[in-house]
Amino acid sequence: MLTPPAKPDLWAQWLWRALHPIDPRLGTDAKMFHQLQSWESHGSDFERRFLTSILPALDGAYLMQLAQPQVSLRNLLEWAPDDAEQLHKLLQTNPEDFTDQSLDFTIPLPYPWYRNGLTSSPPTAGFILEVDGSQHWEDEAQHRKDVARDKAARDAGWWPLRLQTIEFDNPERPLTPLQEAISQHGYFQLVRTNYERPLLDTPAGRSALGLTLGPLAVARVHRTLLECMLNGILPAHKPVWRIAIIERDLPCAMWGVTCLFEQLKQLYTLQGLGRSMPGIELYVQTSADFEQPSITDDPGFTIHRLLPGVAPEDKYDLLLDVSILQRPGFSHAPALRQTPCLTLRTAHAPQQARRFRTAPLIPYPPIVERDGSSESAYSIPEDQKPREAALEYFVQNIFRKMGLRNGQLPIISRGLQAKSVLGLLPTGGGKSLTYQLAALLQPGVALVVDPIKSLMLDQFDGLQDNGIDAASFVNGSIRSRIQRELRLARLKRGELLFFFISPERMVIPEFRQKLQDMYRAEPKVGFNYCVIDEAHCVSEWGHDFRTPYLRLGANARIHCRTYDGKPIPLYGLTATASFDVLADVQRELNLEHEDEAIVRTEVSARQELHVRILPIKVNDPFRFDAAGVAKKKVLTDLLLRIAQDLISVNGESAISLEDDQPVTVREVPNLREDTFFAPDEQGQYPHAGLIFCPHKSHKISSGVRNVVYSLNEPGQGLPHLKTGYFMGGNSDDGDASEQTQQRETAAMDAMQTRFKANELNLLVATKAFGMGIDKPNVRYTVHVCYPGSIESFVQEAGRAGRDRATAVNYVLYYPNDLEIQQNFLANAFKGKHKEDSVMRELLTRITFPTSEQCEEINAELAAQFPDLTITANLYVPKGDSLARYLYLNESHGSAYGLVDLAKASAPRGKLLNKGHISTEDAQTVIDWTINYLLTELPDKARTSQANLVHALSGGSAMASTPGILPRLEEVSFSEAPEALTLGFTNGTLREISEAAATFNLKLPVAILRKAAAFAHTPEKFLANLGKEYKKAHSVSLQVPADLRQLIHELVPQLRQEEDTFKAVHRLCLLGVVRDYTIDYGARSTTLYFAPRQTPEQVLEAYRRYLLRYTTPPSAAARLAAVEQEAQTKSILEACLTNLLEFTYTETAAKRQESISAMANACEMGLNGENLSEYFDLYFNSKYARNEYLPTDTQKGKHFDKNLLWKYMDYLRNPPDNLGKEKDNAKHLRGACRRLIEEGFYRVNGAILLLSGFTSLLLELSKPEERQAERIFEEGRTQLLAGFGAFQEQDQLSTEALLEFARQFATEAGRYDHYLAAFINTHITDQLELELNTRWLQEFNLRFDNRPVPAILA
Repeated sequence: MLTPPAKPDLWAQWLWRALHPIDPRLGTDAKMFHQLQSWESHGSDFERRFLTSILPALDGAYLMQLAQPQVSLRNLLEWAPDDAEQLHKLLQTNPEDFTDQSLDFTIPLPYPWYRNGLTSSPPTAGFILEVDGSQHWEDEAQHRKDVARDKAARDAGWWPLRLQTIEFDNPERPLTPLQEAISQHGYFQLVRTNYERPLLDTPAGRSALGLTLGPLAVARVHRTLLECMLNGILPAHKPVWRIAIIERDLPCAMWGVTCLFEQLKQLYTLQGLGRSMPGIELYVQTSADFEQPSITDDPGFTIHRLLPGVAPEDKYDLLLDVSILQRPGFSHAPALRQTPCLTLRTAHAPQQARRFRTAPLIPYPPIVERDGSSESAYSIPEDQKPREAALEYFVQNIFRKMGLRNGQLPIISRGLQAKSVLGLLPTGGGKSLTYQLAALLQPGVALVVDPIKSLMLDQFDGLQDNGIDAASFVNGSIRSRIQRELRLARLKRGELLFFFISPERMVIPEFRQKLQDMYRAEPKVGFNYCVIDEAHCVSEWGHDFRTPYLRLGANARIHCRTYDGKPIPLYGLTATASFDVLADVQRELNLEHEDEAIVRTEVSARQELHVRILPIKVNDPFRFDAAGVAKKKVLTDLLLRIAQDLISVNGESAISLEDDQPVTVREVPNLREDTFFAPDEQGQYPHAGLIFCPHKSHKISSGVRNVVYSLNEPGQGLPHLKTGYFMGGNSDDGDASEQTQQRETAAMDAMQTRFKANELNLLVATKAFGMGIDKPNVRYTVHVCYPGSIESFVQEAGRAGRDRATAVNYVLYYPNDLEIQQNFLANAFKGKHKEDSVMRELLTRITFPTSEQCEEINAELAAQFPDLTITANLYVPKGDSLARYLYLNESHGSAYGLVDLAKASAPRGKLLNKGHISTEDAQTVIDWTINYLLTELPDKARTSQANLVHALSGGSAMASTPGILPRLEEVSFSEAPEALTLGFTNGTLREISEAAATFNLKLPVAILRKAAAFAHTPEKFLANLGKEYKKAHSVSLQVPADLRQLIHELVPQLRQEEDTFKAVHRLCLLGVVRDYTIDYGARSTTLYFAPRQTPEQVLEAYRRYLLRYTTPPSAAARLAAVEQEAQTKSILEACLTNLLEFTYTETAAKRQESISAMANACEMGLNGENLSEYFDLYFNSKYARNEYLPTDTQKGKHFDKNLLWKYMDYLRNPPDNLGKEKDNAKHLRGACRRLIEEGFYRVNGAILLLSGFTSLLLELSKPEERQAERIFEEGRTQLLAGFGAFQEQDQLSTEALLEFARQFATEAGRYDHYLAAFINTHITDQLELELNTRWLQEFNLRFDNRPVPAILA
């Protein structure tokens, strides 16, 4: 039973004291000296005298317990438990210089000491105490060695102190810094207090020790017993284990064995092989200073008490001697001949990394099975219920959750079988827990691929919060090469269980090699899963597709090995993926033959999320940024009333519920308008919000910075609003220095951390913060502009209410924001002509920009310095049109220096030596480079800066190399060309810059690069260029007509980074490129070709691709068109042209429809539609399940009238007998809206008619004043398209089609006679008019030969 101190507010002080263990029972008496006799030798009697006499004289006998003898100097210099500290050591010292050297004593500090309390002084990690004999001052060589040792120690943060033996009588001066620390540092003061006034002496003190150190003691026993099992000391097959444990202080034996017994029992249950634990006989010798715990439940084993002070018998399988207060050396376990005896003590400091053993994956049997009623229904057989309970045990004990959420178990069950899984759960459904739990239950490392840094950091922090610290990550925010190498080395050594990367990392050759090295390491380190978070990014059809996700599954299988070399299971997770996207992800990950790989479970709707559409009204739409001004006013007013909105719906479900359906929403406690934004007593904010913006820039009213600035303006009436921001990518300023970008990245990372820690109550962010961030108390989200798809909105709005308490999602809806989404769409799909130009360049002759062409000098540098990594790049300063500096870099953020080329005859070097590069290496590289420029280049190169740059860059603005087609023609069929390296961009901007110079017009590449952003046409490029030029020079740009014409010709040829990878993606689809890698430092990609294909093989590859998405007849038609076009060009060019057209017809059209679907949803919300219900049905409509519309329409390829009548009848007679007419109409509308955006469904006559029918039916059910004309127009369009599809498929005559339309109106009239009238008036009559008009046109074309007169405008 716990006994608190007399004053409860003292608890924190007592608990803090307890974390400074010392054994007060060890004094300077005879007993302690007797114990020291058996301590391992310190090496000399002087050292013993120092420890037992001089050190205690400084402040007390307790110091003897803090001094650690004979520490390895190399280990102290090269290893630390903390990443930052270890990085500091490796940057400052060279541990290899001190192999096999030991230190006499060290006193490590658990937290640093700043001399005199000044944080500006260097932090001290601990003291090194050396006892020097005469050789240390008489031998010059030894003295130099001591000086080097001391310098290395200081560089590593340690304070070396040397006490000469001749100073033993007066040691005060050499030990002065240690005496200062003893008097100033809280660590020494607390340890001395615990020694002189022991916590053991009071019940409250013993309780504090039990609360803080007790769990550590239990964990040590638990861990040691597991190690003994692994090493055969406690064999699992033995019937009974006899274990003796001597407790020298805190009770731990009974709980340690109980925890082990329970954990192994649950693991055996989960494994499902019927294994059981050996019997355990536990013998415990307790300490008289502590009351022993009592276990009310049967622990499952026998406990025997050993008499205190009595030597244990030699009859056990294992004996443990445990003390949590003592450090090593003052006592040890008894020596027994037949019983293995182990001593457990508290270490002075961490001394080596913890490593995890990997092994073959465990073949867990399935826990759930599909019940056959639907694709998303699972059941748990009765005999598997204990295994479900075992999983719940680990969820509760590791993650501190009440239990598994709906939908998690089927995903975990599939993953635990070591099978690939593609799991879908709604936002806030606990996707991360599914892979984290599975990874902890399988031996090995989980490689987690996250699309954005914020999500990576969030999941990393989440693991840390759950006590899982064996995790690390590498992404663009880790600028230091040595820090990346340090983290990768930890991965290779098996020190991690989770490692987070971006998808781009998997195409970096060096990283691939690291993964391969893990499998060859000793001991071998294997992976258990490759987790693909936000898996919808894998599909080109997904709303967040990224090219580096291409071949992610194949690369993971090749480069990530399990312990026994078997294929690694892929663990894909997403919340927002359509049926087409899911199918595409399944194909991309090569899971199409695993029918059960997709786990889409029945989940309840997010009842806590209330969606509100706020209209933005603009009086003068032609006024500049009129909508932005209006939105700022609406946003400010909204923030003032958000608490009121929340109070009005607090605890209520956002969707209508059936009578037997429970409300799952929690009430937000203590919700008040006057305190909503205020911090609590601890200074933390209990409520938070997110504002999503489409842009970053402060120049745009919908940009993150602009919104932040406006919210921080005085007079807003929100004094407690504490705002941060978060944006993806780099700075908006293309010329921002690397240091500026690093500072901004670090600032945003810090703001994310502060936001999650409730130190900020509002974050303004781009969609880069919209995936997977888990913060429970986000009470509202605001979209400044409506997003580009319903999937994106649900993803981002799902950040709110993750504690299942009430939250509100707002959208500031301005119809003209469509232009923003259209710009994003145009940037992703820049036009067939543009993409065709880029592809033509790659196929024929590939060009490179000047700034990336220093090939010759780079080759010479590599030959001259084989042990160094050096890349030379030309740099054009801001405002110049000519490169002035030659930078010599090692990697991102790590540089040797630069050479100034302004004076070509005498180039000057400048040291940078950033990162870990030594000054000596940097100077050597710069000197060699200058000598090369002066002696190896042609004489003409040294006559001017321009000629020197010309020579370094390969001689022209655009160096070039043969393209893919010539390379393929050089090899025979079935032979692969050599790899091809090409730059991210080409030299078009440099060509424009040099062309402008001939007109005496200075257009630096930096300005041209800005003009190219979001410039999809030459006209847009010129318009952007005019703005950028005026911004830079304060005068308008006058472009000569000839230069303007040249720009019109060159802009379509401009190849930027995203263009390059899109083209590479298409080459991969056709099997021309089998793999590619990326060098981000050199800004280049290397393509690895498949063996050259015959024309028939190219066509077959394209046919296989088409059949993913279209019917065999449609594929055949496209292939016929390819063969026709191949008569004038190569078959590869013809296929790529057709593929490009197919992409724009299908993918771009789908993205356009997604934008329209979100805009329509906003219109519906304005007219009273419950969007919470609408979005729920959009994703979860029962009729979108596989057994309904997808099966009945053969994935959209089939439709007929019977199918149409069947689903119209479902409104009254649903197949599951659930729901009323209106409910089923909503389900059917949701299914059709969802499906109609995908593949064949968008031209399926039945789907189109059902979508139009349900949309109009539900709209007509509203009061007239709330009906939206836009919905009527959309419904009318869908009905006309549906009838057109039926006529084309069934070859209906005019009379037959009109009769079908009347029959359809009659069926619709069963539900609403107004709808029948609408169809007859607006559809049947329109069809008749269109058919008669078409007949008349055809008649005229056939019989009227008169010339058509010109019509003058």
